[in-house]
Amino acid sequence: MTHPSHSNRHSAVDRGAHNLQQFSKRLVLGFGVLATGGMLHSPPTRAQSLPWMNPALAPEQRATLLVGAMTLPQKEQQLVGNAPEIVPELPQCLGARHVRGIASLAIPTLRITNGPVGIGQNDCVDPSVVGFAAFSDPSSAKATALPSAIALAASFDPAVATEFGNVIGTEANNLALHVFEAPGVNMARIPVLGRNFEYFGEDPFLTGTTAVAEIKAVQSRGIIAMAKHFAANEQETNRMTIQETVDDRVLHELYLLPFEMAVKDAGTASVMCSYNSVNGLQACEQKHLLTDVLRNQWGFEGYVQSDFFAVKSTAASMLAGLDHLMPFPMMIVPPFTPVWSPAELNAALAAGQLQVSDLDRALLRRYTQMFKMGIFERQPLVQTPIDFAGGGVKARAIGVQSGVLLQNDNHVLPFDANSVRSVVVIGKATQVYAQQAVAGGVLVGKPMGAGGGSSDVVPSYTVSPVDGLKDVLNALGNTAATVSLITVKDDNSDLAAAKAAAASADAVIVMAGTIAEEGADRASYVDSTGLSLTAFGDSLDWYVAKPNSISTATANTAANSNTVAMIAGILGATSATGKPMAAKTALVLKDNAGVAMDPTLLGASGPAILEVWFPGQEDGHIVADLLFGVSSPSGKLPVTFPMVGHGFLDWVKTDPSVYPG
Repeated sequence: MTHPSHSNRHSAVDRGAHNLQQFSKRLVLGFGVLATGGMLHSPPTRAQSLPWMNPALAPEQRATLLVGAMTLPQKEQQLVGNAPEIVPELPQCLGARHVRGIASLAIPTLRITNGPVGIGQNDCVDPSVVGFAAFSDPSSAKATALPSAIALAASFDPAVATEFGNVIGTEANNLALHVFEAPGVNMARIPVLGRNFEYFGEDPFLTGTTAVAEIKAVQSRGIIAMAKHFAANEQETNRMTIQETVDDRVLHELYLLPFEMAVKDAGTASVMCSYNSVNGLQACEQKHLLTDVLRNQWGFEGYVQSDFFAVKSTAASMLAGLDHLMPFPMMIVPPFTPVWSPAELNAALAAGQLQVSDLDRALLRRYTQMFKMGIFERQPLVQTPIDFAGGGVKARAIGVQSGVLLQNDNHVLPFDANSVRSVVVIGKATQVYAQQAVAGGVLVGKPMGAGGGSSDVVPSYTVSPVDGLKDVLNALGNTAATVSLITVKDDNSDLAAAKAAAASADAVIVMAGTIAEEGADRASYVDSTGLSLTAFGDSLDWYVAKPNSISTATANTAANSNTVAMIAGILGATSATGKPMAAKTALVLKDNAGVAMDPTLLGASGPAILEVWFPGQEDGHIVADLLFGVSSPSGKLPVTFPMVGHGFLDWVKTDPSVYPG
């Protein structure tokens, strides 16, 4: 008999020891104990030392394990956002929209972006920015500036809303973001509401249907969607102090229906409570809404976040159903009372107003959603390049499906791209519509994203009206046509030049509309209280220098652009091309929402009228595609367009007490 060599005997021993060691490791992983004596073993895995990091467990189990391991100070820190600071994992970003993580517990920094018309102010501005500018500085990380939400609704197509959500979800991941504060599902009940462009119109079912498609798309990419602003937050004027009194049936059938659809049909992971009071209680401490309706009636399993600086109490708001306070523990309204700070929470605990279990419940709700979305697995935070060209293609496709042809009595549209030799674009010198791409509160001479509202998206590029028209004509094979821009002063003193250019042009394109922004409605008041109206901004003529600030008789005073008179003057010119002016003129509207139309613009004597809302960064291409027949305007109106002298606003003007109210 031969014996194995010495080396072979060692090899067998080594193999046996290796097998035993692997068996020991499996025992450790399976049972959390070392089942063999005297053996060296690997350090505990992350799932052993931090059991909530075991992805095999259900999200609810993981959240329970995590909260059970936290100290009271850690819980208090996690209930609120942080004051502007460098994002710990992203030193290139100064952020004002995050909850700082806890590395020892593997809790990532939860990063939030505003919306709802793209990745807006998103927790990443230049580190040199100081103070409250961190919330809205135009150095914010760039993203695709999509058409406005009301444009999306005008498509009447859930597939378009899905694509809208896909872009948002993808770019949120590119920028290492976790929460998208949108969609906005408030109603366009007031035609001059400054945030109508962020919402889906005046019909609750259309609003809910559009929101459901968007939420599903956003959350399919692991991003928490947040339906807002809950509830009855239908005006900007005095939004932080106004009391809204709404009958319960009306509340459910109109104002709450889109939220109910977002909860039941889309499974929205979060809801944002609003600034205003509803039926006697501030919205973030309205237990009937936040608990009885949202959770008990609808079965909402997500968490409730406050609008920024909306919370006015500590114990009352948490007990009502608020789970997360943003942006940090302080009311913005004087006297700047602290709420949900460690001191306030500890005082409420000591007084028996709150129990630790109340804090735990709030955290469990949010952590459960974070685990469901895979946010704990997306560590460390890494930003990746956005496909800006691809985003632009999708923004353009969304925009062309949102255009609404309001009038075409003389068969002006589409213009014949093969026959036109001269195209003139006309607009007001003080207005942005004919000069720059339009989104939100963009103003003449200011880049997109500098308006100051929640929806301001900073794009990597924009397409102006003239450039878009040139691009589309060239793509259609017409490289000889000229496209020129003429602007007219407010007083129309230089209108003659525009009339002459229009008379000799083959195609006349007038651009007008209504700019609006978060923070103010399109209305003017006697003073800053917002309780005594002097004028509505319901026409194409009304405008202010700062659309995000209240307009009074002495501050941010409204001006008259005399746009309607300009259009009438152009239509009254003598055409030099053989076609009557009304047969070769198109009015392109870029609007916050519906606008009161002057009767002189309507009918066969008026121009063709095309509504494109706020088209976003691809403005010029979207409008040109619709004007020259690359795409047909297939959108429908999600809001009512009143006629001057015949609408609700004219009645309200006779009784100013109706608004606000």
